[in-house]
Amino acid sequence: MCSGVGVDTNIWEYAYAKPAVADVSVLHAEARDFIDALLGDTSRAIILSDYQVCEILEVMRKTGFSVEIRDALYELFWSGSCQVAPCSIQISQEASKLSMESGIHVYDYLVALPLRGLVEVIYTADEHFDHSHFQEIARIENPNQPPVAPDERVGQTIRMMEEVKPEPPLDTQPATAHSQSRLTGDLHHPVVAGVQDQRAADPTIGTRGGDAV
Repeated sequence: MCSGVGVDTNIWEYAYAKPAVADVSVLHAEARDFIDALLGDTSRAIILSDYQVCEILEVMRKTGFSVEIRDALYELFWSGSCQVAPCSIQISQEASKLSMESGIHVYDYLVALPLRGLVEVIYTADEHFDHSHFQEIARIENPNQPPVAPDERVGQTIRMMEEVKPEPPLDTQPATAHSQSRLTGDLHHPVVAGVQDQRAADPTIGTRGGDAV
């Protein structure tokens, strides 16, 4: 019997986005290597909640990932290479209550709660998972250092993105993307996203068959 692990949405996005900002490229490369190593390890199975599958694909759609990459990940999640745990009505109710108690957005709970009893560790770069609610579900580890800090607003996080600044009106040169970064609000999970260019869809995604947990 293999052991189960959870991988938060931000790690998936790190792994499949090509950074537009050079100084975060190491984080992206480490995340991709990390995902590939997990998929190649037959002693462990990646387990996601059915909500998280939808979240990953939606986050990638909104940040400009190609249909090819999203389709490859869809096949990976549902083909048996990963395991998918359902969000029951009871889990949804518990997620809502815990979110109101902690002030942490409900989406993190819908990612983590269905994994209770199925995984021994959840890998994430989200500092919200340091809360005792998540520590009680499984061991929490950040494979990418340093973590991305949440925004000051409750239920919001920050995204580091490349800022495109227009040139002065009299300049005939086209607008260029500067290497300067800015912080903007995101839906829920913190990510370092440089998606000016994407990796091509990887035909090796999901080559490992999943084992029952």
